[in-house]
Amino acid sequence: MRYNTGEETKANIINAAFKLFGTKGYDGTSIDDILKEVGKTRGAFYSHFKSKKELLLKVMHLRMEIHIDDLEIMFEQRVNQGSFEIKSFIEEFLKIAFATTTTRPYWTGVYLELIKQSSEYKEIQECINYAYESWIALFMKIFNKSKEIGQLRSDVDEKILATSLVALYEGYEIHKYINPSVNLHDQIMIHEWLLTN
Repeated sequence: MRYNTGEETKANIINAAFKLFGTKGYDGTSIDDILKEVGKTRGAFYSHFKSKKELLLKVMHLRMEIHIDDLEIMFEQRVNQGSFEIKSFIEEFLKIAFATTTTRPYWTGVYLELIKQSSEYKEIQECINYAYESWIALFMKIFNKSKEIGQLRSDVDEKILATSLVALYEGYEIHKYINPSVNLHDQIMIHEWLLTN
């Protein structure tokens, strides 16, 4: 994708903020730190953002939306093609999601920073809640389809299962942030227990 100069500068500022908020924290990162990272002036910053808070909110929206649209498209495609299988689908999702914590470890730092800042900024609290509810709703849809096609027992509570899966991922993400040597295979295999017929 080609950016014009203004769009590229804005994207670079957002990317630098991701990294710095995730490693130094929101309070520990100044606008000057971000500009030093991208080699731009304050004029460049203020032509795209009114404040550091506005930049944090932009970072938040991008962080909260990661993977959800791609996962829904992948789900719909597999259902339409008749190739949907719940266990392999969830395993693939977890591998993709876990890979993000390895390739972009500061994204977990951003998530923890957003949780910290949510007590001060209601917009952040609402966005995190909305993202969480969106993930739960998507997995409930996926598990409902699994019940329809006989891949899950009809008595399984899809909301409890969806909540458990989201909690599994969030717990792994935080654990991986603290202990980079945590075993990915063990984490992925937990979903086998969750999805036992």
